[in-house]
Amino acid sequence: MTDLANSKIQMSFRGTGITWYTLKGVNQGKAAIYIDGVRKATYDNFASSTSYGVTRTVSGLADAVHTVQVVVLGKHRQGAKGSLITVDRLVVA
Repeated sequence: MTDLANSKIQMSFRGTGITWYTLKGVNQGKAAIYIDGVRKATYDNFASSTSYGVTRTVSGLADAVHTVQVVVLGKHRQGAKGSLITVDRLVVA
């Protein structure tokens, strides 16, 4: 868990998709997910109450070796109490 902008977790995998397990809460911020260096999505993990086991999935990839990065943007929506990003696990499909 970190809130430092541009911090990232990176992993290489073989498969057609990947799911990032995270959480949502009042102290959570925004992150981007990249596959092979291409930004696939931006997520805002803010919520007024904490939820665990939140999934963020990228699918439809060619069955090949890929690199995933979850990058902390260091930003949050107005009213949030922080910009933390949590990575519980990454699961390959």
